[in-house]
Amino acid sequence: GRVIDGQGDPVKGVKVMLYGDSMMVRRPLYVSQPTDAEGRFVLSFPHGGRYWLVARDSLGGQPLPGQFYGSYIGSPDGSLRVANGKNLKGVVIKGGLIP
Repeated sequence: GRVIDGQGDPVKGVKVMLYGDSMMVRRPLYVSQPTDAEGRFVLSFPHGGRYWLVARDSLGGQPLPGQFYGSYIGSPDGSLRVANGKNLKGVVIKGGLIP
């Protein structure tokens, strides 16, 4: 997938976190390596199901002013469905700096 900002530009150096619940308050199931210069990331999914994705430049606690925060934009409720044994491409997370 890719992480982009509000202007559609790639965001380098943020990590994407995979959660199994919409509250996203517990430890993520998986954390990606930092995004590359094109905003690209790779995530592993433990099994098929429904997941929530966020991108941040810091881990732990609530995002603070000046930090990057983004979420998956491909569905109305922000969830992503993954089938067992399938790879997904074209996943986009959009965000920006918290005011």
